[in-house]
Amino acid sequence: MPVVLAGAGLVIILLPHLGALKIPVVIYALVLVTMVLSALYRFGKTTTLSFWLVLGGALLFMTSDSLLAINKFIAPLPMAGFWIMLTYGAAQWCIVVGLLQHRR
Repeated sequence: MPVVLAGAGLVIILLPHLGALKIPVVIYALVLVTMVLSALYRFGKTTTLSFWLVLGGALLFMTSDSLLAINKFIAPLPMAGFWIMLTYGAAQWCIVVGLLQHRR
């Protein structure tokens, strides 16, 4: 599954830079991947619009946190704050609107 590989790849890249935060970051990465997998699990259990909005939001949330981790632990990214907050805000919007669109 690509999202699992992306999460594992990011953790592998981050590990040498984490110091005492290795365990908390690995646990948080597992939670993020589980969130995206949970969004995928909604396929066929909700409306098409709700599914895609929540899945897109989960992926944007994972992207936001990945940018944040790279910026904090590996190297500063250009306009990091802008891109982190843009993806974070879009993620929150997609998840909320997607859940409001849910119909059984």
